[in-house]
Amino acid sequence: MSRERSGPGVGLSVGVLTRNLVALLGSLVAFLAVGLLGALTLRTLSVPLASRFPRVWGRAVLWVLGIEVELHGEEHLADARAGTVGARWPCVIVTNHQSVLDMPLLALLGPRAPLVMGKAELRWMPGFNLMWWGLGQAFVPRGDARRSHALVDAFVTGMRAAPRTVMLAPEGTRTPGGCASP
Repeated sequence: MSRERSGPGVGLSVGVLTRNLVALLGSLVAFLAVGLLGALTLRTLSVPLASRFPRVWGRAVLWVLGIEVELHGEEHLADARAGTVGARWPCVIVTNHQSVLDMPLLALLGPRAPLVMGKAELRWMPGFNLMWWGLGQAFVPRGDARRSHALVDAFVTGMRAAPRTVMLAPEGTRTPGGCASP
């Protein structure tokens, strides 16, 4: 009689765990570096940093994790990718947040220099919080409708002044099975 084990972590090799650790630590170092650069320059470099950093970071994380991306329908992303500062037709990209891989995938495939709205709880994520601020992104207070609406209004005003694509995940939290939160 053999006993088979199943569950989280079973069957993970040392190589997979090492790649995950390298991706996590590398991301933390990158987030801190970009955040500090943004802070030291008083966010004057937030748009140029936001134009380059996410794509490089997304590609690096997916490469370290050994994930190859195959994109079908790339022609449908052309308008969204052109939504950079000064572009004529920025857009709003709405995503359903399904996994931790969403962020590097969106960073790799998304537009340059997007304005991104994220849940306010992200400000407590070490490294990520500083990077998010340094890139000029916004934390949305989900429990305060008045402040949330004011933030969205500010984003719309910003899009009109200097057109940039906006990205957001309205649900804001991954859930088991991918079901929408109430």
